[in-house]
Amino acid sequence: MSTNAKKLFVTQAATCLPLSWRKISRGLVCFAVVSVTSLIVLFYFTYTAGTLSAISQIDLEFILLAALLQLIDISLGAWRNHILVEKCKPGVKFRLCFKAQLANEFAAAVTPGQSGGGVAWLYILHPGGVRVGAAVAVSITVFINTLFFILLTAILALIVLKAYFSDQTIQFFVQFGFVVCTGLLLLTIFSLLIPGSIERQLNKLAAWSSGSRQNSFTRLSKLSKRLAGHIAIYQESFARFLCEHKLVIFNVFLITGIYHLLKLNLAYIILLALGIEIDYLTAMAILALLKFILYFSPTPGGSGVGELSIAALFATLMPLHMLPIYTVLYRFFCLILPAAFGAWIVMREMKTGIPAA
Repeated sequence: MSTNAKKLFVTQAATCLPLSWRKISRGLVCFAVVSVTSLIVLFYFTYTAGTLSAISQIDLEFILLAALLQLIDISLGAWRNHILVEKCKPGVKFRLCFKAQLANEFAAAVTPGQSGGGVAWLYILHPGGVRVGAAVAVSITVFINTLFFILLTAILALIVLKAYFSDQTIQFFVQFGFVVCTGLLLLTIFSLLIPGSIERQLNKLAAWSSGSRQNSFTRLSKLSKRLAGHIAIYQESFARFLCEHKLVIFNVFLITGIYHLLKLNLAYIILLALGIEIDYLTAMAILALLKFILYFSPTPGGSGVGELSIAALFATLMPLHMLPIYTVLYRFFCLILPAAFGAWIVMREMKTGIPAA
């Protein structure tokens, strides 16, 4: 590991990754405004007398089942992280990983591209004695597994629905997601296999941009240096983790698959709660595509993109007056409910003054 990387590791071990309340509040406001606006527009164009009737006919048993599945979903995500974290920090409690998972759900929902999820996850774990390097190795392992299953199910969904879509907007988001997903997956694997090459290129970029007096180039220089140090730390931590815990990583791979499928089935249960009958395979394919689009949405929590995508994907498969109801329930159970509990966790931790270290 280079000297700069070692210095960065020591600094992170002391300070970890601070959560910025300003960014969180800004993302929260953006999410709320865009989501509410999108829902108002959706209700305006699809609302009929049948909408109120449909609300009164929602099957509460399926709603309770959806709530139970969401609890299981969060628990699976926490368990996946727990069995990895425990290898780095023996004796770590499942409760800590559960809190970290909820914090991740909240921060991911209020930051573009879910970029804040990992920061909040580390913020909760580190005071529990989990070293930054170990947490990073766990995070990379989970990230690679998640990208694999999201990309795999999206490809299978497109095969199932190959003659279904013509909407240019949806095609754009799908193409955007594929570019980002494959790019991130390849970049992550490439940086882990040959970190020295990427570190050298980033250092060259930092040296080139450091000579400029323009603020943008100064920021680019600092960012390049930080990324070069991060990659060296990530590679060393992940390589050691991979060599020592192959069986655990395989188990995490299986859990991630179940975790991903459970999320899709949760969304399908909401369809059943509304009495909407859609072929299971078709519904799962559409929901997998929706999950793929939302995962790489540039807006906080997929606000705007989520409402638009749900309307476009399901417009021909359910009565139009049902679209806003399904959209609200989908967003509530798959995003708002876990994010609300996560917000409580994050705010409580920040209020206690625990250093983000």
